[in-house]
Amino acid sequence: FLDRHFNFIRVNEAYARACQREIGEFPGHNHFELYPGPEMEARFRHVVETKQPYHIEGNPFVFPDHPEWGVTYWDLSLAPLLDASGEVEYLVFSLEDVTQRKQAAERERVTTELLRLFSMRASRKDYLDSVVGVLQRYTQCADVGIRVRHSDDQMPYEASVGFSDSFLAQEND
Repeated sequence: FLDRHFNFIRVNEAYARACQREIGEFPGHNHFELYPGPEMEARFRHVVETKQPYHIEGNPFVFPDHPEWGVTYWDLSLAPLLDASGEVEYLVFSLEDVTQRKQAAERERVTTELLRLFSMRASRKDYLDSVVGVLQRYTQCADVGIRVRHSDDQMPYEASVGFSDSFLAQEND
């Protein structure tokens, strides 16, 4: 629950727990003091100016005080409550953490893509080259490789992206 200037009036226990803070830490603080975001602040201001609610699904967010959590995803709703003269007095602010749902959907997308590639590629080399590309996009790693153990116990990279030729030559010897 926020005032028209985005200062916390009250939060529930679930919100405080999601932020790993105590309920009492919020009142008296501005939302954007704790969670800065010029783009989102502009959207909040638009709600106050237009008196129209705002909703977004799967909005990515990195907690500034917990960057180790990585990107989290939230369904966010902001609804104005008007006073007797028709002006915005308060804002009902609600969030739902949909991070696990977004991550599960991404894993499903990658799995489907890998299965599609498996059914389409003519050779193991073509398939592994394609898999490396999928893994690079999914993990956002610069260098990705797949080693395959041969019957002679050699484990060369059969597909890779990002590694230097000298690294691959050294590793595949």
